[in-house]
Amino acid sequence: MAEKLNKNRIRDTRLIAIVAILVFLFTEPRAPHWLHEFSEFLGFMLVIVCVLGRLYATTFIGGVKNHKLMTDGPFAMVRNPLYFFSLVGVAGVGLMSTRITVALALLGIFYIIFDRMITREEKFLKEKFGKDYKAYCAATPRLWPDFKKYTAPDVIEVRPQYVLNAVKDCTFWFLPYFVFELIDWLHATGNLPVLVLLP
Repeated sequence: MAEKLNKNRIRDTRLIAIVAILVFLFTEPRAPHWLHEFSEFLGFMLVIVCVLGRLYATTFIGGVKNHKLMTDGPFAMVRNPLYFFSLVGVAGVGLMSTRITVALALLGIFYIIFDRMITREEKFLKEKFGKDYKAYCAATPRLWPDFKKYTAPDVIEVRPQYVLNAVKDCTFWFLPYFVFELIDWLHATGNLPVLVLLP
């Protein structure tokens, strides 16, 4: 089940990325320069939070997902920290584009996608872990963390291959920044037409 959901998520993400790039190619933000720069900076900071959060969550869940009910570390604060930090990253990418309407649209689309995936995963986890998972659900927020609930053991078992895979995945979160810079340069030099100004 997890493999099928992951394939669907990757497919959907690629499709959304293609549509978003087409929008970015022929639009330009309607904003003063200072707001443009602030939006880029804030977006980049959110992407860093996303990357660090996803890496930290992976140190806990890597290699044991769907085999062990993880309730420590970031999983003590929220049942789906990987999805939460991905949403932070999506917001960051949207802000880096400096097109606020696109940022809000991306956040809404990915929230819907993740919500559906979480619902399917919850059904599987309820069947697998039964009462333990129901108790975990009752005590832990679904998608928005409660930072006061954070607890972690002194020692955890980390599987390096899963962390390395997460590091590789995280590099892609920074790619949009360079794409946006290239598009801005093409617009500024007149090599790419601006058809629409977006807020």
